[in-house]
Amino acid sequence: MELLEGNNIRFFNEFRMPKVVFYDICHDLSDKYSLVLSRDMCVEEVLAMTLKILGHRDSNRSVAERFQHSGETVSRYFKQCLKALIRMSLDIIRPIDPTFASISKEISSDDRYMPYFKVNFNLLFSLFFKFYF
Repeated sequence: MELLEGNNIRFFNEFRMPKVVFYDICHDLSDKYSLVLSRDMCVEEVLAMTLKILGHRDSNRSVAERFQHSGETVSRYFKQCLKALIRMSLDIIRPIDPTFASISKEISSDDRYMPYFKVNFNLLFSLFFKFYF
């Protein structure tokens, strides 16, 4: 609450986004991507902890100390928020051609890049989902 109610510049430095964007993400995570929390934890706090871990590479222990929760609680909610962010990213980040049928001439003619486009992306995504969901 200290950061949410405080200075906009300090908030931006901590979470790398304006407050309006932060609240929009919180709203989307709870409404569209089913980030379900307990009565003791709000979406804003869970997203703030997750962004602190991802954006500043803070340890579980330092986030637990900063937000006054146990390490187990931080870990559990971080995992839930990360899964919700992954579901959200699948709706937002999409390739123009999801089958990668056409590859630009610059990439296909350059041996440095072309090997990375020979990956079966359908197999890669299915493995990814089996691991995380």
